[in-house]
Amino acid sequence: MRPEGHKGQNRPPSLPFSGKKSYWEHQIDFRRHLLFRTAATLVTVQATIAGHYQPFGRI
Repeated sequence: MRPEGHKGQNRPPSLPFSGKKSYWEHQIDFRRHLLFRTAATLVTVQATIAGHYQPFGRI
């Protein structure tokens, strides 16, 4: 039979919640925002190009 320990055993104590994001959390948020903004811009550009430059003219 395996001895059952307390939940969270062998884990470092968590820091008290300050309500502020760490430097790395800000970096992750910024990069996520930049990625999605870039993707949205690319979709818009593709749609614009597809609307203006259709092969063989408009049918």
